[in-house]
Amino acid sequence: MPASANFPLQNSCQKLTGIFQRAISQRNPAQWLYKTDARSELFLAESQARILAAALKSKKMEKAFKTFKKLEDILGKIDDYNSLAKLFAGHKGVRKEEVSYFIKKRNKAIDKLNDRLIKKEFYQDVFYKIYKGAAIDFDDKKIHAQLHRQLLEEMNKCFRFYSLFANGFTDMEGQVHELRRKLRWFSIYGRSFEGSIVLEKNKIHRHWEEKFISKKGLSSSYNKLPPGKGLKLHLMFDQKAFYAMNAVIAILGDIKNRGLAIEELAAAISKNRGISAKEAEAMAMKQLRTGYSVTSLLQEAHILLAGFFDVYAIHRQLIR
Repeated sequence: MPASANFPLQNSCQKLTGIFQRAISQRNPAQWLYKTDARSELFLAESQARILAAALKSKKMEKAFKTFKKLEDILGKIDDYNSLAKLFAGHKGVRKEEVSYFIKKRNKAIDKLNDRLIKKEFYQDVFYKIYKGAAIDFDDKKIHAQLHRQLLEEMNKCFRFYSLFANGFTDMEGQVHELRRKLRWFSIYGRSFEGSIVLEKNKIHRHWEEKFISKKGLSSSYNKLPPGKGLKLHLMFDQKAFYAMNAVIAILGDIKNRGLAIEELAAAISKNRGISAKEAEAMAMKQLRTGYSVTSLLQEAHILLAGFFDVYAIHRQLIR
């Protein structure tokens, strides 16, 4: 091993092996994994495999990425349905039948994950095989250069995706949430690269700072990256642009949650009561007592992203 080395994907595989091994002895392994936030560790491993698959054109890493993503997706569905059930249970206007609809979906997702865990023997061999092929040193000069190129390409793809909707968004899940996912990878990379990404401080005042950076945002754990001590190579992110991007991700998350709450409740109402989607959406908004609609939330998201991408071009300032 070289004097300076960084193998984040191997580290993540080791952690996941331990987490899933502990799940074996649990009465409800899937629920235990959800409650212990195994999803966060899966996100890190997923991000590492994702960028390596693209940067190195590696089918092995692409397969690893799909493995992590399947698990993370199921845990994500459990979280979504559980959150919606809790949200709607707190509204007096929402009928118990609608709340029950999401509880059933949550339980179905839990059962699906438990079945997968048993079938895959809790992924012990799967994670070990990935570990053996994951000896990729992020502190290697060639790997470092490939990662840098891929980061630039991915940010360009974010901008190109946004540019497809110059006249505004029309879909919360397929457009707003999808663009949030694409941006969120850069935030996750900041943590999952285990010190290979460093925030570059800049004392120059940017005229967009007050619009995108708040004191509350600065204290966010997402803005704290692992120290890069002992490594000879670092990928540099502009600190203020990174803070601004995380603020955009957080705001989009809130917009997405509010919009999907209306859409999901409307879907439950439509199915349970046999009424049209339009009628169900109006009823959902009334029950949730929102002062906004999905349409107004889509407009809010577009204004925010227009500032980030078009007006201030913050995305071009992130990767140094």
